[in-house]
Amino acid sequence: MALELSRHKFTADEYEQLGRSGIFTEDDRVELLDGDIVEMSPLGARHVRSVNRLTMLLAPRLVGHAIVQVQSSLKLDVHWEPQPDVAVLRLREDDYVSGLPTGADVLLLIEVVDSSREYDRAKLPAYARSGIPEVWLLDLQDQVLLSHRQPVAAEYRLVQALRIGDSITPQALPEHSFHVESILG
Repeated sequence: MALELSRHKFTADEYEQLGRSGIFTEDDRVELLDGDIVEMSPLGARHVRSVNRLTMLLAPRLVGHAIVQVQSSLKLDVHWEPQPDVAVLRLREDDYVSGLPTGADVLLLIEVVDSSREYDRAKLPAYARSGIPEVWLLDLQDQVLLSHRQPVAAEYRLVQALRIGDSITPQALPEHSFHVESILG
C-alpha cells in the first residue's frame, strides 16, 4: 500500500512571494498550474524563432490597440499563474502596474507547441474557465494553427485547424487578418 502524502497547493500570492524572496529568479522557467509549481520545457531554437516571429508580426500592427506580452505571467485565479508564449492584452490606463493581467484582460493568447503538445493542451481548461476568448496553439511539428474559440466552463466549443494557405482574423481584433504562413513561418 502506497503512502498518501498531502500536498500543499500554492496560491498565486504565495508563488509571487517565492519569486520576490529570491527562491526563483527571472531565469527560472517555472509557472503555477493548478497550485503546482511546474518546470517549463527548455526553449528550443524553433520555439524561440516562432515567438520572435509572432512578436514582430503582432506588435507593430497592434500599437495603440493592444499590448503584446511575451512569455510573462497571467493571474487566472487563486491557483493559476501560467506564462503563455504570447498574450495580446487590452490596453489599460495603468499599463498593468497595479497587478498582473487576468483572463478578462486577454484578447488573444498564443502557445507555441513544439515538444510540449500535451503540456500546452493541459492549460486550455484553465484558459477557458478564466474567459480568455481565443487561444491559438501553433503546432510546429504538424504545421497547423489550432484556433480555440467560444469558451464555456472548462472547454472551448469551437476548435478549428488552419494550415498554410488559410487566413485567420482574431475575434477581438476584427480589423487584423493574418495569413497562417506568416504565423507558422
